[in-house]
Amino acid sequence: MMKAFLSHSSRDKATVEQVAAQLGAANVELDSETFDRGLLNVTAIQDALRRSSLFILFLSKDALASGVVRYEALLAQELFARGIVERFLVICLDENSFSSADDNWKTFNFVRKATSPQSIARLIQHQIILLQSKLSGAAQPFVGRLKELGETKEKLIDPKLTRLRGIYVSGFAGTGRRTFARRLFSDIYPSVISVFPEISIEELDGLEEIYRKLSEKLAPNSTLSAYRTRILAFATETEAGKEHLIVQLLERAIDTREAVLIIDHGGLLDRDGQFQSPVRQIIARLPPQRRPCVVFIAERMMPQARQRDTEGLIFCRLSSLSFDETKQLIGLMLRNSGITYTENDLAELANLSDGHPFNVAFLVEAVKHYGIKIILGDPSEITQWKRRRASDFLTKIAFSPEEQKIISALNHFNVLDFEILVQVSGGDSVKASNALAKLIDYHVVEIDTDTFSIALPLRIAVRRDKRFDLSGEPLRALLSAVGGILTAKAESDEIAAPMVEGAILARLQEGGEIPTLFSAFLLPSHLVWLARRRYDAKKFDESISLARSALNDSGRLSPAGRVEASRILCLASARLGQEANFQYGIDILKANANDSWARSNLNFLLGFMARMRGHLPEAETFMRKAYDDAPGNFSAAHGLASICLVRGNLSDAEKFARKAFEVAPDNAYVLDVLLRILFGDDPHTLKRNESEINYLLERLKAVGEEEGKSFYTTRRADYEFRTGNLSEACKLIDEAAHKTPGIFNVHELRAKIYLERGNKTIAAEEIQKMRDVVYRPNTSERLTNLRVLLETEASYYSASGMFDEAKKIYKRKDVFTDVEATAAVRKIEIEQGYRNR
Repeated sequence: MMKAFLSHSSRDKATVEQVAAQLGAANVELDSETFDRGLLNVTAIQDALRRSSLFILFLSKDALASGVVRYEALLAQELFARGIVERFLVICLDENSFSSADDNWKTFNFVRKATSPQSIARLIQHQIILLQSKLSGAAQPFVGRLKELGETKEKLIDPKLTRLRGIYVSGFAGTGRRTFARRLFSDIYPSVISVFPEISIEELDGLEEIYRKLSEKLAPNSTLSAYRTRILAFATETEAGKEHLIVQLLERAIDTREAVLIIDHGGLLDRDGQFQSPVRQIIARLPPQRRPCVVFIAERMMPQARQRDTEGLIFCRLSSLSFDETKQLIGLMLRNSGITYTENDLAELANLSDGHPFNVAFLVEAVKHYGIKIILGDPSEITQWKRRRASDFLTKIAFSPEEQKIISALNHFNVLDFEILVQVSGGDSVKASNALAKLIDYHVVEIDTDTFSIALPLRIAVRRDKRFDLSGEPLRALLSAVGGILTAKAESDEIAAPMVEGAILARLQEGGEIPTLFSAFLLPSHLVWLARRRYDAKKFDESISLARSALNDSGRLSPAGRVEASRILCLASARLGQEANFQYGIDILKANANDSWARSNLNFLLGFMARMRGHLPEAETFMRKAYDDAPGNFSAAHGLASICLVRGNLSDAEKFARKAFEVAPDNAYVLDVLLRILFGDDPHTLKRNESEINYLLERLKAVGEEEGKSFYTTRRADYEFRTGNLSEACKLIDEAAHKTPGIFNVHELRAKIYLERGNKTIAAEEIQKMRDVVYRPNTSERLTNLRVLLETEASYYSASGMFDEAKKIYKRKDVFTDVEATAAVRKIEIEQGYRNR
C-alpha cells in the first residue's frame, strides 16, 4: 500500500487532519500519531517514514520553529537519498513560509499556495497514483535481454568512446524499452533514482517546446509568474543561447542522480532517420559526462550511416523476447500475483504473447480478472486482439461513465492533470482516482509527473472510437473547464506547465482571447495544432487563417513545424481554390525544402492541387516525385494508388496501395482502393485474388461501416456486380445510396450496375448526381472526380447508341492524354462496329 507521511506543526493540526480525512486512514501516516503522551517517539517516526513512499511537509511559520518537523524533514531527506522515500513534497500553508524555508528544502517540489484541504488531498492523491504506476512498472520482473545488456555495457567501457552523451533504445511500444533502461542504470549506476523523469518529443516540437517540457520536469517553477518570467527570458535568447539553456537543464540531471527519458512521439527523427534539427543541435552541445544523462526511447532505430554521424551516443535495439524468456516473465508475474499455474499454462500463454512484453502485461491482467482457465479455454478474443490490438482491445472493455469521460477528455487534449480530470468526470475525486487506476492497469492511460495521457499505442484507436467523440455541450463544458484555468489562476499560483498548453489550446478553440498573463506562453505550434484540427473538421477557412498566423512567426517554428503549417495551408487552399494562399504556402516550402521530406511534401502538394483541378497526368507526375523523395510518404502512396487506378495502370496502383496498406492497414480509404484494384478488370483477376479479397472485405466491414459511412456495403455491391450477381448488387448499392447519398463513388457504381441491368433511367439519374457532386460550388473535392464522371458519361452514351457523343468526351485535352483518348475512342468504335453488324 502506497502511503503519504504528513509532517506538520501542532498548530496546523486541524488543516492536516482534514486532508487526512479526505485521503483515508489507509493512505496516510499522520505524524501526530507518532507521539507518545506528548513525548517525541523517535522510533515510531522512523518506522512510519519507512512505511511511507511520500513525505509531505506542511510548511508554516510554526512548522519552521518546530524541532520535531525539522527532524522529520532531515530524516526524510536521508531516506529520499537512500531511495526509501520516493517523493519529498512541501506544501506552504501561509504566504511567507517559502522565503524562510531552508535552502536544501527548496530543491524539492514546492506548492507555494495551498487553497483548501480538499485541493491538497487531491494533489497528494495524484502523487500516490503517480508513484503506484511508476513503481509497479519498475517492480515488474526483469528477464532476458542479457545479450543486449552485455553489448551495451561493452560499448560503455569502449576506450574509443570519448564523449559519452546518451543512450538510444529502439523497439516497438511495449517491448520493455523503459524497463531495459532502468535495469541498465541499476546495474552500472545504482545511485541513479529508479523513477526517471520523462518528456516526449512531438512532431512539431522545436527548442521552445523542448525547453518548456524539460523545465517542468527538471526545474519546476513554484508560481505562474516565475514560469512566465523564465519563458519570456528564453524566448529572447539566440538559437545558440536557447540550446545552451536546454543543455544546462540536462546536465542538472547528473547532480540530482537522475537520467531523463526522452520518448519519441513523432518528433525525434526526420524521415531520413537522423535527429530532427533541434534535437541534433542539443546533442552536439552536450559536454562529455561520467555517465549518460539522457536516454532516447523510440520505435525506429537510426540507420547505421546516421549513427556514425552522431558522436557520443550508444545505440541498442530491442527485439521480441525468446520463448523461454517469455515463459519466465509470465511465470514470475503470475507468481507475484499469487496465481497458480501449470507448465502447460505457461507454454500456452507464452505462445499467445508472441514474445511481446506489452502482450504479456495484458495477458497477466486478463488472467487476474477472469482466471487462467477462462482465458486459455477460449483464446480467440486474445488472438483477435493481437491482430487488431488497439481497436479490438478498446471495444472489448466496458468503460464506466467516469472512465469514458476521462478518455474523451484526454482524446481531445494530449495531457490533462488530476484536478481537471476530477472536474470533467463528475467532481468526485475518489471515483476519478479509481477510474484512473483501472485505466492505468489496462494500459489505456499513462501517467507522468503532473499529467495523464492516452497510451501511445492506443491513441489512433481512441480517436476512431465513437464513444470518445465530443461535440455540442460536452465539448463546450470541457473547453470551458480547461480554458477556465487562464482566468482562474493568478501570478502567485502554481500551475503545471502542460496544463498551460492545454488551457491555451482550449481557449483558442473557444475563440476566446488569451489573457495578458498567459500571452507569453502562446506558441506558433499551438496554432499549427489547431489548424490541423480545423482542417480535419473540414473548416478550411479557419484552418487557412490559423496556418497563416503560425507562418507569420515561422522563426519560432521547428523545421517540421514550418513544413506542417505550409502543408495544412496548401491543402486547405487547394480544396477551396484559393490560389494566392496556396502559392504563399508553396513559396515557404520551397524556401525550406532542405531535406527529402520537405521536398516530398512540396511535390505532393503540387500534385494535390493538380488533382483538385482534374489534371490527373500532371498530378501523377508530381506525386511520383513526392514518392521518390520519400517512399514513406503515406499521402503520396495513397494518392498515387487512386490516380493509377483511375488511369487504368493497375500494376502500379497495386504497388502504391500495398505501400499505403503497410502504413495504415485499417484505413477504410486504403482498404477500399486496394479492393478495387484486386477486383481487376476481368473475372480471372478477381478469381485469382479471391482469398485476399475476402480477408480485406472482412477488415473493411469492421472499420468502414461506422455511422455515416458505407465503404463495406459499396465495395460488397461492387464484388457482387463483378461476379454477375446483379440482383444482390442492386440491393446492396441501393442500401449504400440510402446511407450515404452524397458520396460520388456510390453514385458512380450505382450508375454502372443499373446501366448493366438495362435501367438507363436510374443510370441517368445517378450520372446527374455525379455531375452535381463534381460541379457544385465550394466542394472540397473540386474536380478530383471529373475524369471518372466523363468516363461514366461516355459509357452511358455508348450503351444508348450515342457513339459520337461518347467519342466527344475524350476530346478534353485537360483530362486525357492523346494516348488515353485514342485508346478509349478505339474501344468505342469496336463496340459501335459490333452493334452495327
